[in-house]
Amino acid sequence: MGLEEKFWRVNADIKERGFAQVQYDVSRADLVHAAEAFIHFLGAHESLKRTLSLPRAVEGDVDLGYIRRTKDENRYEPKEFFHYAPVIDTLAKDIDDFRVRNFLKHARFVYTHAQGLLEELLDCVSARQPGLKEKFIQDGESKSYLRFLCYPEGEGMAAKGHYDKGAFTLALAESSPGLHIEDTPANNCENCAIIMPGITSTEVAPGLRWDKSWHYAVYDGKPYRQGVGRWAIVFFSNDLNQRLIPPEETHTRVPRKDF
Repeated sequence: MGLEEKFWRVNADIKERGFAQVQYDVSRADLVHAAEAFIHFLGAHESLKRTLSLPRAVEGDVDLGYIRRTKDENRYEPKEFFHYAPVIDTLAKDIDDFRVRNFLKHARFVYTHAQGLLEELLDCVSARQPGLKEKFIQDGESKSYLRFLCYPEGEGMAAKGHYDKGAFTLALAESSPGLHIEDTPANNCENCAIIMPGITSTEVAPGLRWDKSWHYAVYDGKPYRQGVGRWAIVFFSNDLNQRLIPPEETHTRVPRKDF
């Protein structure tokens, strides 16, 4: 499929239902191995995990590395997650721990292929939005990051409804079907990812007229394993000048725009 044909298919799906499926050349088996490595890493001592935490340096950026969130913080559910970007490898260069090394090896692999997919998608839409790729990647610099999520056992809503803060999101894998986008089940197929627009999509790419997509995740009724309700792997593409977005903007649903 050529870039022109791919654009029109993705464009039609996003405008109709808020998301589109695109080819992603990482197998389900490799993604499960990455998730298993993440879960194994979570079993490490808290002090070791905290050495891989990198607070944001610029307003609008995200904290990188290991993060634990309790139910009482802001509007969020209890979960552990990890934001991987290549700078984490530098942070971990002197850590001699198999769980850390193994997890980062898998994270690096998934990130590299997701970044490649992002660049392909940016090339795909560049004719409609000239200069878009340079808003995300310049001189090798990128503010994209990969998120590994682990939710405790539970039922009902795993992740409350929200919009993503960045421009585009690639949902790569989840332990079992649970993601809903604009109230429609959005299931990953083999060798595919789900792309959906975030809050800043209309700001960085107004020519696309892709409105942000409201989404949430639910438990499917059975935990992934003891102590782990579900997991997910998601790639977020933020532009180089990502603005600070308050929780009220991400967690307040508004009617979709009919461009």
